[in-house]
Amino acid sequence: MKTARTAAKKHSPTQWAYEAITGLIFSRALPAGEKINQTDLAKRLKLSRTPVEKALHKLETHGLVRNIPQKGFYVHGLTVKELLNLFSLREALEAMVVEDIVDTITDEQLDRLAKLTEPFEKAKDGEYWKADVRFHFFLLDICGNAFARKIEDSFHVLQRTLRIGPIRKTPHTISEHKALVAALRARDIAKARAAVTAHCARSKQVLQEMADNLRRLGLDPGRLPVEQYLDRLTGPRKA
Repeated sequence: MKTARTAAKKHSPTQWAYEAITGLIFSRALPAGEKINQTDLAKRLKLSRTPVEKALHKLETHGLVRNIPQKGFYVHGLTVKELLNLFSLREALEAMVVEDIVDTITDEQLDRLAKLTEPFEKAKDGEYWKADVRFHFFLLDICGNAFARKIEDSFHVLQRTLRIGPIRKTPHTISEHKALVAALRARDIAKARAAVTAHCARSKQVLQEMADNLRRLGLDPGRLPVEQYLDRLTGPRKA
């Protein structure tokens, strides 16, 4: 009996390829800067090259891959300026999300959200990153605001910012996650909005300082990849 996944793959192979490649990029199975071998990728996904190529062109329009003439497709590595701009969008998106859920989140969901913060205390490297991804996407999953979901589906704001890994030293962010959970448990919309806004704003401040420092050195933050600079602040980006 065919599974729903198999049926979806047969019904719309290009969309299936798009979602599969997106997953490989965000899981870092296809790391930033890597050239994409379309033949190998098609074999990996058990598809012909046509839907894979169409999916890559769609990914290009969403900023996840680059198509370099005469060279091919590469996984796009965010620049310092791009990540800073994405965090501005994320700040607005997550404020929208918490405003939507503050009155509707159930006690069971609050308990689950609190449980998602537990790995933060002991997590290292990629473990913290994975816990952070689960935490923020749980908020989006329980949000009833269709516009917020559409923003994420169209621009991958959360996915692209979270894919980078921690922007700051992880101990600095643990209390911020817990403050948000406490505000939601108290059904305090002002504190919840302030908590999630501060969480993004502090990461934006780090990125802005990085961009300013690069400019003082005569370097363009709109051209330089962000990951090598974050490695100096928080350690290597590990999945």
